[in-house]
Amino acid sequence: MAIWRRAAAAALTATLSACAGAGAERNPEMEYLGAGVLMVPVNRDETGCVRYRMLSGLQPDDFTVYWRIEPGHFTNNRINAACPPLPEHKPRPSRV
Repeated sequence: MAIWRRAAAAALTATLSACAGAGAERNPEMEYLGAGVLMVPVNRDETGCVRYRMLSGLQPDDFTVYWRIEPGHFTNNRINAACPPLPEHKPRPSRV
């Protein structure tokens, strides 16, 4: 049964990695969190901080964006992540 879970997770990882783009292929690697759960880097935000997605052979797809806090620990709240702060967005002038 464990082999089936790992095979399913590996297949999902390969599929997601093929669609992830260049940002996921540079430095970050997948992190195995145990029980068939993987955190897979998918792209980077505007500051270059890596975004992750959770893959699990046991649970349905999770489309939540995660950021890394430290090895083995992730958050879906970017403020808590080990990332530089986002640049302040200036309001666009109105066209009235």
